[in-house]
Formats: sequence, structure tokens, C-alpha cells
Amino acid sequence: MKKPIFLCLIVLLLGGCSDFSVEQFSPPTPSSSPEVIPQSLSRLSSTSCPEKPGQLLSGNTQSLSFTGDRPNSTISGEVRPDRQLGYTFSPRSGSQLKYQVNNDKICIWLYDPALKLMNAGQIQSTDIQSFDLTENSQYTLQVSALKGTQEFELGMVVLMPLSETEAFELIKEWLAAKSKIFARPYDMSLAAKFTTGKRYEDARGSVQWLKDYNAEWKYLSQSIKPTGTFSSNLDEAMIEVIVTEDRALYINGELDYNHTTFGAETSRDRFNLRRGEDGWKTSSYESLN
Repeated sequence: MKKPIFLCLIVLLLGGCSDFSVEQFSPPTPSSSPEVIPQSLSRLSSTSCPEKPGQLLSGNTQSLSFTGDRPNSTISGEVRPDRQLGYTFSPRSGSQLKYQVNNDKICIWLYDPALKLMNAGQIQSTDIQSFDLTENSQYTLQVSALKGTQEFELGMVVLMPLSETEAFELIKEWLAAKSKIFARPYDMSLAAKFTTGKRYEDARGSVQWLKDYNAEWKYLSQSIKPTGTFSSNLDEAMIEVIVTEDRALYINGELDYNHTTFGAETSRDRFNLRRGEDGWKTSSYESLN
């Protein structure tokens, strides 16, 4: 039976969902698409989906775009046994796909980049399906109906490891935000945007000290350079960068000579990052000098 539209997959994993991003699909070559796999067109029985789908026409295929800050899509469509729909996407190696459909008369198949079937067609309902994606290449999700014409709503999430470039840009944005966090107006919403866990608690403690002593930091210059030291998985990442700052501490409007750098100061810093419901944030920090 067709169940109410729920998309609890998105709610549980990310705390919300967004419209999906669709690009026009170009008809693939015979060596790069499952619709040209030689196979007989299996008729769908009224009680179960076949292990392999029927033919998928290139005109019924769309390309989905997933990014680190936009990992979810909600897809609506209408299918029948002789009119199937396909969705292609190209995740980062080490990603994970989770999907869920709201109609138990829908059949879904997943192909890897080598056109190998990763799952046998099965009736979906409220069960979340999960697959590890190990390659930086195109995967294809094929959707059909068990019988008759069926409408469906499909929630998809592709969780991807943070890339080194994304981690570097996150740290760069955090450094730029420090001038509004550790100085008036002491914007803790910015701290919450870029930090979590211990790093957030440390920032909150520093801001409270600055308020108590009518103090603030002034950042005269800042720069950041990569070191090439980086690691990442689905939930955590680590990056080391070279940070150069020229900063001064003012207390009651007067320069504090004990904490002012009086020129640029350079350090090699390690940032640990963690994925949360609202994206990646720094969770801890360590100076390696």
C-alpha cells in the first residue's frame, strides 16, 4: 500500500530535507550505462520484484548532484513496469548512500560504476536501505513499479567524507570569523556555526572572559597555508595548516602588552573536525609548535 509521505530518513540523519538538484542527462555511451546491458525484459510479478530490471531508456534518466553541504535529495515521480526511471550520481570514494521510498509497490535497483548490480530488486516501504560507495564514479539508481502506474517519493542521502579543500576553506572561514567572535559584538552564533564540542566550549569560555574584563582581540592580519597533512572519513576529519596572525589584545580600551604579538606570529596548527546535523565543524584544536 502507499504510505504517507514521511521522509524520516532525512529527518533522522540531517534534521531536515531540501529540494533536489537535477541536471539534464546526456544519453550515455553503450559502455557506460546500465540501460544497454544485454538482458531479457523480466515481467514484474504481482507479488515481488525481479532480481534485474527491464530496459531503462536514456531519456528517462536524470543526473543528481550531491555535495558536502547539500547531501540530500527528495525525488517524486510516476512509474509503471514498462516506463522506468533512472537517477545517476557521482559520489566521492568512501561515501555512503541511504534511501527510503514511501510506496511499497515500488521496485529499486542500484548499479555500481562497473554496471554491477549492488542489490536485487525488492519492494521498499519504510525500511531505510544503506550502501557503501567505494569509487569516485557514476552510480545509477533504477526505479520501476511492481504493477500498474505508481507514484512515489524517494528520499536520498549521500554522506561524503570531507575533502581537504573543504576542510581548508572551513578553517579559513573560522579564522575570518574570529574578529567578530572574540571582539564586539562577541557573536556566539558564529562560534556555533564553525565549532562544536570542546572547541565550542573553549570559545564560549574565552568570550565570557573578554566580556568580564571589557576586553577584545584585534586581528591586524591573518593568513593560512596548507601543509598536505589531512585525513577524513564519513564522520571525522583532521587537517594541519600553517596560520599566521598579527593580533593585539585591548582591555578597557588600552593595549595589553603581555598578549599582543607586535608583528606576525606563525604556528602549525592541527584542527579536528566532526560532522553534525548542520554540517562540518571544528571539534578541537592543537598548536604543534
